[in-house]
Amino acid sequence: MSNTQEALALHTAGRTTEALILLFNAIGAAPSQSPAMAEERLLLASLLDGVALNSGNAVVFHVLLELLRDPQVDPQSIARAVLGLLAVHGAFQALEKGQENIPALQALFGEPLVRELLRRVIVTDARAERVFAFARRLLIENSWVNDPEPWQRDAMLTVAMAAEHGEYAWPDTLDIEALLSSWVELIAEWLDNRNRDSADFHAAMLLRLCMFRPLSIVPGAERLLDIPPEWWGSEWHETLQPLLDAQLSEPLAQHGRGAALPTLTNGVTAPPERTASDAVRVMYETHPYPRWSTVAKPHVTTVAAFVQAITGGSAVPDTRRVLIAGCGTGRQTAHTALSFPDADILALDLSRASLGYAARKAEQLGLGNVQFMQGDLLQLDSLQEQFALIFCSGVLHHLANPAAGWRQLVQRLHPAGVMKVALYSSLARQPVYAARAVIAAEQFAPTDEGIRARRQHLLALPANHAAKPVTESADFFSASGCRDLLMHVQERSYTLAEIEQDLALHNLRFLGFQLPAPVRAAFTAMFPNAGAANDLEAWARFEERHPTTFWGMYQFFVAHRQR
Repeated sequence: MSNTQEALALHTAGRTTEALILLFNAIGAAPSQSPAMAEERLLLASLLDGVALNSGNAVVFHVLLELLRDPQVDPQSIARAVLGLLAVHGAFQALEKGQENIPALQALFGEPLVRELLRRVIVTDARAERVFAFARRLLIENSWVNDPEPWQRDAMLTVAMAAEHGEYAWPDTLDIEALLSSWVELIAEWLDNRNRDSADFHAAMLLRLCMFRPLSIVPGAERLLDIPPEWWGSEWHETLQPLLDAQLSEPLAQHGRGAALPTLTNGVTAPPERTASDAVRVMYETHPYPRWSTVAKPHVTTVAAFVQAITGGSAVPDTRRVLIAGCGTGRQTAHTALSFPDADILALDLSRASLGYAARKAEQLGLGNVQFMQGDLLQLDSLQEQFALIFCSGVLHHLANPAAGWRQLVQRLHPAGVMKVALYSSLARQPVYAARAVIAAEQFAPTDEGIRARRQHLLALPANHAAKPVTESADFFSASGCRDLLMHVQERSYTLAEIEQDLALHNLRFLGFQLPAPVRAAFTAMFPNAGAANDLEAWARFEERHPTTFWGMYQFFVAHRQR
């Protein structure tokens, strides 16, 4: 039995800790980035997803670095594991106590795990966010900030990249507004005059700015891309380049890609009853969601094999066309394209900003089987074609009339096709409703400043408050994620009884949920009878007993009932 097979068997049996130990030891004993361990690294990352480690030896530290440096692994999946491990680091704990301890600051940012993690992920832990926000304050308040030593410059860049990944949702732990205004004014003035002699001084100022706000707040910031690299000098050029790329070059490229994409309706004006989508479109134009860096290497299969596996039948569609209805920034699209190399994928979304992000990432990943298109799924009838697979994740519950969306999707689903849908659970989202009730009276605007204020309001709640669980959601830790979670302009949620009614209305049959193995095992223990996994009434009883089961939405497969 291979390491992965043994680890999977242990995990399925509820012995996940043993599975983790097995994988850590196997990977740790192999040469760095050994191709023979690729499968083990992917499995370990998936098992660590959402898990906060609280202890680890040299092998654990080494293997976590291996995962962070593996381009096939999604670093976000192991963020909480690494952050949990860092929380027991002496330097972390010293800074957590509010000690203005420069040796501790140097020790923490000298830890390779800190550098590798913060430069690649969104910090998804409130405790870690507080510590790194405090570290940011120490970095900005010291006298050497205008001429930092190499470790200091490296630490400032690490903090700036981490803050940027979270779209600057971190709290301002000092009165920064006056400083920001002066920095922006000086940088803008320098861009007007472009004095090479003071480039290094302004490079330091840019780095300070990027720890707190994006470069886009500088008028004409795109002119920074015209500064010759030699003006900065090699060290400052190397420091600034990741920030110039992430905050200027890539957004400009995204905007161009998004603007050039075709429109579903070919310029035809939407009928009045469909204009309710405009508010949702505007929201995602302002805050494209979700932010992501890469996707883990998925299991590769064919469209036909997948349909047969989900339906348990032999009939397959006579097409390999796949529709992503509401693709957002393209993370699911990338996963789908890598999973089905034989597929011909159409990815549709309302927001050109989101589509530009998705198209840039697709190009970066070398995906050649995807076409992106701007449009409303309520106008899918203009396509006049059917799809073997349709993925519609987190979209129908943002429609003013979800039934109209269901109708459009069902019409586009091939008679032998399969559709995956994801919808919010009314039971699982009780903490979200509690959080919205808490912040409703504050009347914060859906701006970055308003989002920062709302986050701090919720973080200050007592641990036993009904709204507190939202502060543990990964979405809470970025501006776009927090807005999507707590400040959406159009949203509803569902009970399983309501989903069952919708499926009956549209003549669809339920084919099961996508859930982790431990949840499936717990359900089977409660309902061991054959066919229970496709019984929505049984799942409703299970959810009543385990109300957080569908925190990440009901994710389920359906097909035409007549099959």
